Amino acid sequence: MDQSLGPRVRLERRAARRVAARYLPLALTVRLRPAVPVVLLDISPRGVLVESPCRCGPGTRVALQVTSRDRSWVLQGRIVRSAVVRLAPSGPVFRSAIAFDDFCDLFGVVKAQAG
Repeated sequence: MDQSLGPRVRLERRAARRVAARYLPLALTVRLRPAVPVVLLDISPRGVLVESPCRCGPGTRVALQVTSRDRSWVLQGRIVRSAVVRLAPSGPVFRSAIAFDDFCDLFGVVKAQAG
């Protein structure tokens, strides 16, 4: 007997809207300080999702250096989750969610710069 109550509904738990990096109107370079390059997957005023070769466990304090063609920001935060997403020839690649210490409307700043 089917005991389902209908289609599953996923509740949105995020505190802020995320924007995928490919939809940003301006190219950004992102590094974990001091010099670990990361791939920006998405960003919100509350945090980012990145991929990198860096293994950082939950709770690890980090500083992100975000650079556009004419401006640079340093964003402080902490790793809230991290997992291996694939194995590259150079080693494992980790996908990490970073929560910013302070609300950061970087997307609004980037939109203004691009416009």
